[in-house]
Amino acid sequence: MKDPQLTAIAQTIYASELFVGTPENGSLFEKQNIFLVCGGQKPVGFVSSSHKKDLGDGSYEYEADDTEFVSKFLSGLGLYSNVFADVHTTDATISLKEDYLKQLKDNPDNHKLAGLLYGYPESAVDAFLAPNKSLLLPDEEQDKLFMVAKIPITFPNFKMSIAHYNEELQVVKKWYEFCKLYGMV
Repeated sequence: MKDPQLTAIAQTIYASELFVGTPENGSLFEKQNIFLVCGGQKPVGFVSSSHKKDLGDGSYEYEADDTEFVSKFLSGLGLYSNVFADVHTTDATISLKEDYLKQLKDNPDNHKLAGLLYGYPESAVDAFLAPNKSLLLPDEEQDKLFMVAKIPITFPNFKMSIAHYNEELQVVKKWYEFCKLYGMV
């Protein structure tokens, strides 16, 4: 059963001109990440927002969105955020709980904590952080898993471990089904 408040949040995110993504990551990638955090599926998310700027010669570049506007939008969704920008992109770390953002800020070198706060399974985080990257499922194998599961490879995910990819895939499936329920795919 759909939560009416989450339905309204999904519609707001979907309709926004912010966080439109790029052809490289899929147009809904950033919005899906925001919605997963809003819906409590991930404790923390990292998202980027920019817009195309026409250079007048048929080419374009990406330009950062206004940080204050991005902050207000995220706050309006009930999210805490740390927003920062460079010339091309406005980035934000987001969460429903301010404490999670504080933990990330206070522990910048604790990559395991960061991975867990981003909602990645411990087995995937451990494999990613291991000195020997042979514990990670090769990209082409992970892409095949996503194709079989009918999950676009542009959907938010993480590097999976060889030892636990079946359990880890269930996390991404859960995220995908959640987004699908609310029209965010």
